Amino acid sequence: MSQNDEQTTLNLPVSWKPFYREDLIRIGSEHDGGYVVTENAVNHSDFLVSLGIANDWTFEEEFNRIRNCDIHCYDHSISFNYFLEYAVRNFAGCFFPRQLKNKIWVISLALRYKTFFRDGRKHFKEKIGNNPKEETNFEKIFSRIPDDKEVFLKMDIEGSEYQVLNDLDKYYRRISGIAIEFHDVDTLYDSVHKHIEKLKEYFDIVHVHINNCGASDADKIPCVIEVTFENKKIFSGKPRLSDLQYPLPDLDNSNSPYMRDYRINFSG
Repeated sequence: MSQNDEQTTLNLPVSWKPFYREDLIRIGSEHDGGYVVTENAVNHSDFLVSLGIANDWTFEEEFNRIRNCDIHCYDHSISFNYFLEYAVRNFAGCFFPRQLKNKIWVISLALRYKTFFRDGRKHFKEKIGNNPKEETNFEKIFSRIPDDKEVFLKMDIEGSEYQVLNDLDKYYRRISGIAIEFHDVDTLYDSVHKHIEKLKEYFDIVHVHINNCGASDADKIPCVIEVTFENKKIFSGKPRLSDLQYPLPDLDNSNSPYMRDYRINFSG
């Protein structure tokens, strides 16, 4: 692994500083695809809705092991046939040890997909957006879930979050927690700030992490951040802002293992 000698510090507004929670856990991949959430939010969840999974559903697998709840995943870019065809295309060629390891991983994706997505764990090959004729919005997503079920929401949809977040407030009462990746924070800062401040009316920010695969602008505002929220109604303690330094050494890992994580300076 090659890493920079010095850890870079990037800036986020102090209003995005997390509230302290002593029950933070990491779920999913050790690197990109893993999220830090609260046990409280997981345990209050009857359902997991995951928007954007690509070839990594380790978060969904581990969430299922912890909570054993129904799971609805949305991603228009993948399917069992997609992984099967991908495996066939990549299986030809020389079998050098490093290539063979990658080919086995590719083949295993199709098998893992078939094994995981069955019974109450469903994958909808649908694109998330605000065009109801061609895309799936939150109204359609929540119509598939009984009204009395509490939902944990994970979102990583490469910028499409800004198309649908305005309509999420109709379902705040049904959401225990949210783990969301905000993209293009540096160029869409005002929009990101608006969405986060709106969410904060009903949710506490409980964790923030900068995706080190993204860059930053001249003001050291990161391009991509991961923010975890917990619904205020399920927290029984006295809220207080965290005085911890981020990233958290025992929970956070860099999205790309080949670069150091960014430190966060909450200011302004």
